[in-house]
Amino acid sequence: LQVEGGQAPLWWAAWGGHEGVAKLLLGREDLNPHKPDTQYGDTVPPYAARNGLEGAVKLLLDREDINLDTVGKYDGRTPLSQAAEMGREGVVKLL
Repeated sequence: LQVEGGQAPLWWAAWGGHEGVAKLLLGREDLNPHKPDTQYGDTVPPYAARNGLEGAVKLLLDREDINLDTVGKYDGRTPLSQAAEMGREGVVKLL
């Protein structure tokens, strides 16, 4: 499911800090958290890390099929390197 702008509901939940919605979505086995948006090719894990969304990162870490070592299409770097460059200390500690 994609919405206007090419971002999936999980992306919008992370962006808006709606942890309850993100948790509900991540509880679905049929949800692919690595599905890129159609506008920039970004996925939720690097987006959440880069923007310091600690709640979203915590929820992502709880899911077994999340690979937080993959490089993002946005800039070709891992979520950890993006978070570190942006000074997102809380996310860096989580990762």
